[in-house]
Amino acid sequence: MKTDQCNEGLVLSAWLFIAASLAWAGGGYHVFTDINGRSVEGLLLEFNADQRTVTIQRKDNQTRQAPLAVFCESDQRYIWEQGLKNAVKISATIKNFDIGDGVRDRRFKPEDIKNVGYAITVENRSAIGLKDVRVNYRVFYRQQWRERGKKLVMDGVQCGESTIAAVPAGVGHELTTDPVLLCDEQDEVSVFGCAGGAKGEIRCVWVRVAATLPSGEKITREFRDPGYFGPDIDWPTATVLAGLNAAKANKPRSKIAPR
Repeated sequence: MKTDQCNEGLVLSAWLFIAASLAWAGGGYHVFTDINGRSVEGLLLEFNADQRTVTIQRKDNQTRQAPLAVFCESDQRYIWEQGLKNAVKISATIKNFDIGDGVRDRRFKPEDIKNVGYAITVENRSAIGLKDVRVNYRVFYRQQWRERGKKLVMDGVQCGESTIAAVPAGVGHELTTDPVLLCDEQDEVSVFGCAGGAKGEIRCVWVRVAATLPSGEKITREFRDPGYFGPDIDWPTATVLAGLNAAKANKPRSKIAPR
């Protein structure tokens, strides 16, 4: 195989329609070399993993598209890995957990206590497997109730982490967070006889994922839902228990386990 050369005469052809693409933005100029040793410097604009097509913008601002197969082996690997940097999709949905027999609080009706967390999905949308995928999450919640005639507002954060040995190509991996206990009274008057009762709510989930590419390079991704929550909040370093969760203050920080 020929080594990289600087030759502005490379013309990449094979114009193809892109249906479902894996877009990539960022990075600098790269010297792309084809299997015949011809080279051109440009920006990688888009890599369609399904169609195996590559879109490059040359330094003269001309855009060219070509099959992945026309590039030399090292550049094919470079294109895959650049695409992989945006191939990790994170999503989360609220999940209700069983409370169990151990949770009792005589201040509240049993039906007003709920155990809530998230199901987090880490999806590898590329054609190359990821390894050593580390997931860290922070669940923000708020508990309000009245005590001795005063309204209390307590904010808590549940921290957790997990390591996934590998996420194969095209596969999504689901994890569940540790749940938090919330009291959300349905009556307008609480059991204490105070108007307003108790209100508990999940406010946000913040997820950070780090993975290792086949080259050994580390990539990181973040996900926050809702996205507008706490733009000025720093990443919490420890669990802060609030409300009914305060009884678990002596429990070590737990880890989420793959389902």
